[in-house]
Amino acid sequence: ASDTNKKINEACEEYRPVAHRATLVYFLIAEFSVVNCMYQTSLAQFNQLYEMSIDRSDRANMPSKRINNIIEHMTYEIYLYIQRGLFERHKLIFALMLTNKIL
Repeated sequence: ASDTNKKINEACEEYRPVAHRATLVYFLIAEFSVVNCMYQTSLAQFNQLYEMSIDRSDRANMPSKRINNIIEHMTYEIYLYIQRGLFERHKLIFALMLTNKIL
């Protein structure tokens, strides 16, 4: 049982970068409601986008490649989703803020 638990914990730790990116993106979206009160996204809605990104991202045999695929797909899909609801004058601001958070 302890070996199985150890393997599970190692697998969880391997996917930590995905959770980190999701956290950055979610809190950016939450913070963006300061720009305009209409820009509010619930955690439940974000979780749906997050889970959908994991399901739809390209599969890979190597975990590191799979993790990169999830991160890239999730970031892009959530970016597109949020961009649809923004005023034109705020789209560039959001893109810049997202880039700054990621870097």
